[in-house]
Amino acid sequence: MPAAQGGGIIGTPAKLESLKEEEEELRRRVEQSKLLELQAEYHRKSLAQLTDVLGELRDTMKESAPAHQSPAEVYGVPLATHLERFGCEIAAPISACVRMLLIHGMQEEGLFRLAAGASILKKLKASLGAGARDLAEFINEPHAVAGALKSYLRELPEPLMTSELFDDWMRAASVKEPEKRQESFREVCAKLPPENYNNLRFLIKFLAKLGEHQEVNKMTPSNIAIVLGPNLLWAKSDGDPSMLDMASASPILVVSVVEGLISCCAEVFPGGIVDGFLPCLVSLWCHFS
Repeated sequence: MPAAQGGGIIGTPAKLESLKEEEEELRRRVEQSKLLELQAEYHRKSLAQLTDVLGELRDTMKESAPAHQSPAEVYGVPLATHLERFGCEIAAPISACVRMLLIHGMQEEGLFRLAAGASILKKLKASLGAGARDLAEFINEPHAVAGALKSYLRELPEPLMTSELFDDWMRAASVKEPEKRQESFREVCAKLPPENYNNLRFLIKFLAKLGEHQEVNKMTPSNIAIVLGPNLLWAKSDGDPSMLDMASASPILVVSVVEGLISCCAEVFPGGIVDGFLPCLVSLWCHFS
């Protein structure tokens, strides 16, 4: 009988320890369950918001896209001509591609750097060129969307940042002191035609937002500038011979200019991205802010 009592005494601490471990395990499971419920609720709300925005985006495209536009009126035509024909402030390919990338693309690794499939890119460009009213099928093709945007910029007869101001941009990029360089960028921006300024500002604001996700998408301002800079600014083929030395360094300076604009976006382009733009774009921008 005493032996049994001794065994009971010895067994009690072990039993208590076991009960404590079970209690801790239950607590962990309860906390994990709560966390999963919170995550599920967040994703449900995000899905509902993106679904609403996608519907608004479709409606906006239906309302704003001209019924009969030929490819020649979108890709490869002067910016001012395109804006006049479409009756808009931001070029249709820029606006449409940015909106689609905001829905699905901000965290896509290598956006603008990795190439899309040739067939899907060709189809998207044809749809944009024809003034298609519904581009929803391309929402989940971020690399094709980025490629279509790059193509639009590259095929402009005059670069968005204008060849006329090429030398001004090069001189601004050569300024060493950061604050003076920012001021030089602002001065050159002030010389841009209004339509170029508005579209450049819109695009750079978006690229700065894209750069905020660099830990996931691996696209730093420098990486973005490397892949997009040559599509935004290039020299005239009949440039000033006196600028040959600078022209030889122009690829590096072009990247420096675009990287500087992205990094100092708030200082060079004050104000919000969506000032005066469509409600669906405002909703998307707020969602990713």
